[in-house]
Amino acid sequence: MLRIVKDGEPAETSEPKPQQQDDEPPYEPVRPFGARHIVNEDLMRLGLGEGVDAQGHRVLPKGLGWCQALQAPEECWPDGAELCVVVNWYPDVAHRPQYSNDYRKRTIPTGAAAHWEKRIAATVAALESLGYVAEFHSDLWTPTHHPGAEILVYRMAPGVEPPRKPANAWATYGPARPNFEYGINKAAYEQERVRRVLEAARLMMQNYVYGERPLEKVPSRIGKGCVVWDLKPTLRPLGAVDCAHVAWFPDPQLARYQEHWTEAQTLITATLREDGYATRARKEPWGPGSASLGIVAWKNVEPELEPWQR
Repeated sequence: MLRIVKDGEPAETSEPKPQQQDDEPPYEPVRPFGARHIVNEDLMRLGLGEGVDAQGHRVLPKGLGWCQALQAPEECWPDGAELCVVVNWYPDVAHRPQYSNDYRKRTIPTGAAAHWEKRIAATVAALESLGYVAEFHSDLWTPTHHPGAEILVYRMAPGVEPPRKPANAWATYGPARPNFEYGINKAAYEQERVRRVLEAARLMMQNYVYGERPLEKVPSRIGKGCVVWDLKPTLRPLGAVDCAHVAWFPDPQLARYQEHWTEAQTLITATLREDGYATRARKEPWGPGSASLGIVAWKNVEPELEPWQR
């Protein structure tokens, strides 16, 4: 309601009051897309990122190796992290494997192992000097198995201790696959096992009913359904040896209702847990405004593999 100001009476102003110097802005976690851009900018500041010259040509650091930050799903972030990415590190040109027509026949340059050890340690130290937590596990990434390595980089909320994984966390897992020696991706079979559990409950985008001719394709029980992807060890919970990443997409007509999201997450989680999987989602509830819902499913027991899968 408007108030008429009489002559001689001071008028009220709607101008905002100046912020006190001691006031701090509220803490807000950085979303996945923003996290990637923030870390890539810091990598450029450190002289470790991928740049572009005035002519638009790609420019890489010389002698240091180079890095690129990629988005990490929020459900894979360490507990208490406000930001998390996977930084792909690649060796300098002189220390890259030399390939022939067969990728399995490659020559590892002399000094590659020393280059990896020195430059990855320097990259981790540089990132941690900016307040990040950087975790590299040499059991997963080696110059004799991979063209580059992955570093888990995250930043904790104020006052929260980082939940670092032990240095030997993946000692029994072996080099991440696929690699130069093992072209078969073990994670693909892990993804397939989770897919079949969800398909049996008719929660996938396309659910095939086996044993019937012709093969019948049935839509999801709720929403558009799930898609299952493999998850690299860098983003897995500690001890997860049978793991996959599940994404569920809502019905466009119901996506604006929180109940639709809650029902789907409850149903998917219950289905996976009945089959012995542990599950993890982000702490902030999924709901309207999100494109999809993400869940990590894993077991801590190595499944039985056929000889051809090993």
